[in-house]
Amino acid sequence: MEEKIYKVAVVNARKSLVDWIKNRGGVNVWVNTDPSDIGSGEMFTPALTAEGNLLLQPHSSRELAETVHNIKSFQFIKSMVFLKSIKITMKPGSNGPTLTDASRRRLKKEVKNLNEVADVYFHFEGNNAVIERAIWK
Repeated sequence: MEEKIYKVAVVNARKSLVDWIKNRGGVNVWVNTDPSDIGSGEMFTPALTAEGNLLLQPHSSRELAETVHNIKSFQFIKSMVFLKSIKITMKPGSNGPTLTDASRRRLKKEVKNLNEVADVYFHFEGNNAVIERAIWK
């Protein structure tokens, strides 16, 4: 069976993951189990705390997929290229602020309209969603 390659979309994250593999029992890969947030992707944490205890589930919507011990199981991002910034509106949610339904539809539409074949990510800056394309190493 072919080993899964996880994409790490955080610039300069390689150093931390190498340290976790060497000193913290490996890298825990947590998958999202929240059906209302399907596109959130994996979350990575060290397997052990600094004191050597097992690291607990980081969020109730996350489930442990596996603990990885080989840095070659990860593909790291080199940089992000700005594509577009759009105005969004947030509303209170049970786990903190969330996009309004209209803003969620607009963001999905804008990403689709960009017609990017590469991986596209977004983050929030104030009342804007910044859409970027990943450049991989």
